[in-house]
Amino acid sequence: LRLLADRGILELLVEGGSEVAASAARAGVVNRVSIFYNPRFLGGDAVPMLGSLGLRRAADAPRLRTIGRRAVGDDLLWEGEWA
Repeated sequence: LRLLADRGILELLVEGGSEVAASAARAGVVNRVSIFYNPRFLGGDAVPMLGSLGLRRAADAPRLRTIGRRAVGDDLLWEGEWA
């Protein structure tokens, strides 16, 4: 990321599965999150949205500040800043 910043690239979309997302969060390189919610319940059979963050208490969980919400078809797009 430092090499990219040295080249003037200051924004990067990290798109991947739950472990890629958790890895970026644990590394402290996340400053904005966009989440699409779909109106379906998948339950415990589904792949989680975010892998382990190594938290010991709920109070240690990252807090996101909402910056926008809007409908996209039947889905809901929620955007937040890492606080």
